[in-house]
Amino acid sequence: MKPRYCLIIRRGRGVTLYCVDRLTKKRTSLQTSDRYEADRILHAKNEAAIQPMLNLQIARAYLFGADEATGKRAWRDAIIALKETKRVRTRSAGNAPEREGVRVPVDAPTLLRPRAKNCWP
Repeated sequence: MKPRYCLIIRRGRGVTLYCVDRLTKKRTSLQTSDRYEADRILHAKNEAAIQPMLNLQIARAYLFGADEATGKRAWRDAIIALKETKRVRTRSAGNAPEREGVRVPVDAPTLLRPRAKNCWP
């Protein structure tokens, strides 16, 4: 089986590396001129096309490696962090559900392992 993505090199003002999708024939820049880095990006794209679930597990491994608390954070933590980036007026409007008595369930899922019953109405 041929890989879905292939690498091409365009030489103009400098060396530019592109990724070509063999299905759609679209070319996108890899935003790098380093061949090693481009090969790694291309390999990751091909792996994601072949086994999407494996790609999800690799992404989780990278997140845990960057920050060990990632697996313990819940959606509530993400919403609180988002509110802190807003203006005071917007923050008070965002607290309306809490004032009205809407509560997050006790078994609220973590960011990386959502449960289907909590994602769909």
